[in-house]
Amino acid sequence: MRKGFLTLFFALTGPFWLQGQCDGCPPIVGEMVDFCYQEIEIKNRCVQFTEDSEMFHYQRNEGKKQIQLKLPLPGKLATPSSTYLLSLVPDKKPNLFAIDLLLIEHAIDQWRQLEAIRLWDLTIVNSGFSVTASGLAYKPMVIGKGKIPEKGKKVNVHYTGYLESGKKFDSSLDKKHTYQFAVGLGQVIKGWDEGLSIMTVGSRYLLRIPPALGYGAAGAGGAIPPNATLYFDIQFISSE
Repeated sequence: MRKGFLTLFFALTGPFWLQGQCDGCPPIVGEMVDFCYQEIEIKNRCVQFTEDSEMFHYQRNEGKKQIQLKLPLPGKLATPSSTYLLSLVPDKKPNLFAIDLLLIEHAIDQWRQLEAIRLWDLTIVNSGFSVTASGLAYKPMVIGKGKIPEKGKKVNVHYTGYLESGKKFDSSLDKKHTYQFAVGLGQVIKGWDEGLSIMTVGSRYLLRIPPALGYGAAGAGGAIPPNATLYFDIQFISSE
């Protein structure tokens, strides 16, 4: 991800948001970490993505010994293949084990999904959705370890909204503060009420909301045309 996007981390307690570095991982000297990936099941390892869209950083702690590698990303937004992953372990580098390659594979797939939104690559953006009976399409990009909010509970989220063209029409990140509302009480569009009712705290979902669950034939404020299908990248920060 490029500078300006919210930095997302997976820590031992699940996903959460910070600025600058991973939990337990040293910062990358001289570079801005835009996206950092860790997993609860795979200890003492992290994958950090910086503004360099061709390389990423892999770190593994072994007691007092620390391995740090700068490795090439696969081709632009490509899915990591077995051939690519095996190419990361030439003889002259410290051994990367199967578990290291698994973590790298998961991290690159996550980075690929988030980059696809930024670049608005519709082939990737529109892949992997599940669709509810109402027509709401949702794609978990991060599954949080918190609880699903009960009806009426206040939630804090960060969001960015896009039209089908990829044009951004609104974002809480640009406003520098989260958005708060009570779930299930009609304070937001139907697609948001339904979407947040299936998300756990700490999750990040991409929602594709049809007009009937959005602003319908009326549109909204000139920014959203009539009968618009909307995409929302929603990050569920907390629930009260």
